[in-house]
Amino acid sequence: MQKYLRNPSLIFLTAACFNLSLLASEATLPKDEARKEKLLELKKNKPLLVKKAAAAAKPKPEKAVSGPIEKTPETAGAIAAREKILNVADVEQLQKNLKTGNDLTVDFTQTIYRSLRKKTTSRQGKGYFNKPNKFRWSLLKPSQEDWIYNGNFLAHYLPDKKSIFKYQASAAKGKDLQHLIDMVLNFSTLLNHYQLLEAKQLEGKVRMQLKPKADGEIDSSEIVIDMTKNYVSEVKLNFRGGNHTLFTFTNPNNNEIKEALFELPKDIKIEEVL
Repeated sequence: MQKYLRNPSLIFLTAACFNLSLLASEATLPKDEARKEKLLELKKNKPLLVKKAAAAAKPKPEKAVSGPIEKTPETAGAIAAREKILNVADVEQLQKNLKTGNDLTVDFTQTIYRSLRKKTTSRQGKGYFNKPNKFRWSLLKPSQEDWIYNGNFLAHYLPDKKSIFKYQASAAKGKDLQHLIDMVLNFSTLLNHYQLLEAKQLEGKVRMQLKPKADGEIDSSEIVIDMTKNYVSEVKLNFRGGNHTLFTFTNPNNNEIKEALFELPKDIKIEEVL
């Protein structure tokens, strides 16, 4: 021991080795403790980590779309699949079931297409029908004009100009109006004057295509019957040459119409038109 203590080199070497081992042990200890703390922390937080992993793996719900959901329009094929094809016997039964009054007042939109100019014009007004063949067509915009028909004559009345032009009922315009009256008021006798080309029923509406049995300017007609309100809601007259006129009726009313509505004013000069 004394020899060992007297040798400075040995003392230095021993001290150096001791210091190195001490440093090594000090360096290793924190690492071991950190590893142990890490393991303890993992064990402690394992349920939370598992929960987070499960939440991350779960598919996210789609975001709710705000506002009304837009419905995809039905294709023509889908609509056709729901339509019921009607034959002549079905239409005849429909004629028996459809009860129309003697009087009808409606609001209307009249849309006229001229094929030569490829131009469409629309006007609004009020229509008055009285069985069997009386009719008054009051166009209100842009200026008022009335067509009055009583089965014997047709009159074109212009209140702003204080003029009345009177036509024979047999004139072309009178025949056109008679077609319109037949379709709106005299549905029970419709097949007496028209050939049924096609008829389809979809829910509360029946659409029919007709052809006049007598020759004239009208090539074919189309009508729509609103079964829920018990009236003809649309009439389309297809003329030879490509022109057509569409009448759309709304707000039907079956209250009695006064006879005076179908008479001409007495204080205005009437011009006879051949």
